[in-house]
Amino acid sequence: MTHEQLKIQSIAISKLKPALYNPRKWSEEAIEQLAESIRGFGMVDPILVNGAEGRKNIVIGGHFRLKVAKDLGYKVVPVVYLDIPDEAKEKALNLRLNRNLGDWDYKLLAEFDQTVLSDIGFSSEELDDIFDLDPDTDEQFNLQKELEKLDITSVEVQKGDVYLLGESRLMCGDSTIEADMQKLMNGQKADMCMTDPPYILDYLHAKRHGKPTKGFGSKKNRRYLETDILPDNFT
Repeated sequence: MTHEQLKIQSIAISKLKPALYNPRKWSEEAIEQLAESIRGFGMVDPILVNGAEGRKNIVIGGHFRLKVAKDLGYKVVPVVYLDIPDEAKEKALNLRLNRNLGDWDYKLLAEFDQTVLSDIGFSSEELDDIFDLDPDTDEQFNLQKELEKLDITSVEVQKGDVYLLGESRLMCGDSTIEADMQKLMNGQKADMCMTDPPYILDYLHAKRHGKPTKGFGSKKNRRYLETDILPDNFT
């Protein structure tokens, strides 16, 4: 098939038939990431569909995009038709489209802001590889760099500082350290305690590639707290 024959057409989603053999599956996180991309940029990548007699409108490539487009309420999507009457060849192309994704040039990726890569779906493990972070070495938190991102020129708050806000007390400290809590409470008992359980983070035993890691950072596989023992009622 020549380039001249590869024409993008607008086709009603109701006419398209996802291939039952398609082996790809997607996590909820991946679905939301693609949905965010389509909401922001539209359907910029056409669906590949078989146009051969007997296989008409069976999707070969783009099942994920088609699923998310349906979820977002699309009625029509861009389609490129391919003429592949042989079902075995159709399946082979489906597998190759899913498999032949290529590799990243980590040197070029490292020139992007880490926050941008994280926002578009790179995992903490991938970010470690991109920015050449050694899992055997504690991650160094660059405070000055993070402050510059927020346009903060100076920090006066110090660990252990307690601020009186009307009848309330606010402290810069660690709620898992008993001494910090005693200083904050100042001999009083709280009327209510609200906590945020670690839905994703393993605060004390985080590992990457089977090895324990620690160090303050934005990654889900880092140790975050100073204490070695969490209270029984931490969550």
